Amino acid sequence: MMEIEFRGKETAKNGKWIFGFYINYSKFEEGLGDSVEIVRHSIKRHDGGDIEDVIFKTVGQYTGLKDKNGVKIFGGDILRDENKTLGTVEFNKGRFVGSFYGRTYYSELYFDAEKSEVIGNIHDNPELMEA
Repeated sequence: MMEIEFRGKETAKNGKWIFGFYINYSKFEEGLGDSVEIVRHSIKRHDGGDIEDVIFKTVGQYTGLKDKNGVKIFGGDILRDENKTLGTVEFNKGRFVGSFYGRTYYSELYFDAEKSEVIGNIHDNPELMEA
């Protein structure tokens, strides 16, 4: 069975990565005569720690795969394959895919994950994908 894990960058000033279970909820608060919906994106730490608010666009799910160094691969990671080509891991059409050369490959991620290396992610290292 696939391990379910998410990561997200916390909203606090230090912006550390939080790993655990993703929680998305909303609540309504009364404001100047109107009800305002507050949406929160949080991660509950696996270690039983606190629930931490995270930046939604940074939330990525663990793919269930590891790279050639045994590092877990998450959505949003940047991989370098055996040909030194860079690509990103995305969730597309109900599955994780690798996008290399601006094209999306729907099966190669599963075949090349163990031959690739996580070198960063699109949130901390966007400059890697600019070349």
